[in-house]
Amino acid sequence: METKFLKARSIKDIVIFSVLIVAGVLLAMLPEAMGANIGGYTLIIIGLSLALFLKSSYRDKATNIRYLHKEATFTHDLKERLISAVSTRPESIDLAAASNGYNLKLEIYYNIKENRAFIQLFEYIPHQYEPCTELFEYEISRVANLIK
Repeated sequence: METKFLKARSIKDIVIFSVLIVAGVLLAMLPEAMGANIGGYTLIIIGLSLALFLKSSYRDKATNIRYLHKEATFTHDLKERLISAVSTRPESIDLAAASNGYNLKLEIYYNIKENRAFIQLFEYIPHQYEPCTELFEYEISRVANLIK
């Protein structure tokens, strides 16, 4: 079974756009306060826009379990070391070695409640990232230093 992660709304996203919409409606309903009404309509529009576009968590397509996402980029000279670390010992990966380079990207999807984490390394080939490794599943304890 192939694991595929899709963008999804988190509870935090729903709370943010709901509060904006409710605050906007309350301000728009104030009588005789033209400035507050305009501000209220603006908050409503912002809240509705966020409701359409804001998705900050990821969900496994097969199981519908939600995961948090973290990524780090590395320079190309660390490729072989990262490939072996991702496949056998993810606890040895040092995020302090992460750089502003965009040649290698390490993606980590994790859910602490499920005690599961998925790790995959990608290499930048002009115009897109291509996988260097398959997607590996580990317990949270093995990748704790990566998700701090």
